[in-house]
Amino acid sequence: MVNGKLNMEAHQDKAEALDGGNAPQGKDLEQLYRSYRPYAFMVAYRLLGSVSDAEDVVQDWFTEMHGRPLSTVENWKAYTAKSITNRCLNLMKSARRRREGYVGEWLPEPLPHSYWTLALMDGPYEAAEQADTLSYAYLVMLEKLSAAERVVFVLREMFEYDYGTISDILGKSEVSCRKIFSRARQRLAEEPTTNPDYGVASGTPSHKLKLMNRFVEAVQHYDASALMELLTDDAVLISDGGGKVRSAINPIISRKRVLALLTSRRAFRKLREWDIRNMEMHGGQSFVYYDELGQAKVVITLELARDGERIQQVFIIMNPDKLRYLPKLTP
Repeated sequence: MVNGKLNMEAHQDKAEALDGGNAPQGKDLEQLYRSYRPYAFMVAYRLLGSVSDAEDVVQDWFTEMHGRPLSTVENWKAYTAKSITNRCLNLMKSARRRREGYVGEWLPEPLPHSYWTLALMDGPYEAAEQADTLSYAYLVMLEKLSAAERVVFVLREMFEYDYGTISDILGKSEVSCRKIFSRARQRLAEEPTTNPDYGVASGTPSHKLKLMNRFVEAVQHYDASALMELLTDDAVLISDGGGKVRSAINPIISRKRVLALLTSRRAFRKLREWDIRNMEMHGGQSFVYYDELGQAKVVITLELARDGERIQQVFIIMNPDKLRYLPKLTP
């Protein structure tokens, strides 16, 4: 895996240190790791929107599994979801506090398709349910939900757990879980830019790619007229530099303002100098900008309007901490 695959031997060493040096459960624990790690990671990533936090949650859970009787668990899939969800709930509370002090807009970490494909090498494809079909725009929308709303919505809508299982995972009644899900769904529906088909990016892949290429070309050449045709009237641009790279502190709203920013001779000058590569991620295509050393510096992801004819949302991720899982560009 690109810069992110957990090392099983390192994990076992850590487990032994925490457990007084007793030998790990060997083959059983390793088999569990290989079979359910991809699933555990995707649950965590969907809940947290952070590759690094998801990796930490999964590694810590498998570390704690060392020395436990594995034969007592009847349904490993549900047990994995419950264990990871409980860890994520605790982390989500502290993460929200951290994001209150975050400089500018916080965007989820982009997850390249190659990262997930490599993760599946050690586990069954069954564990990858809807692995890379969630559009980036919808992942952004999930940030609008409370921790409980996000958990119920993700488990129900994306991993298709029944309310009985969700109730057991959260320790809430089924009636309460149904109400939480209904509230979450309503909140997302009220978002003006939410694509109702959350599972895939709007527009056919080929059509969207053509619009994306036209967009990148227009940005490269400061082509205001082309951008005017490509953007919706209510277009929104959100950039995330995390205080480490200069970016807009607040969302840029309206075609006029987005166009002015993208055609400014002072903004995003490096984008016109760096190498651009198309990369598959989040069920669609994104553009990654690489510097002369082959390091990913910017990811631009676009979301089309509901009719699939124009670009409504532009996400620009520049915070280097959120790009470290992207592959380097090799000569």
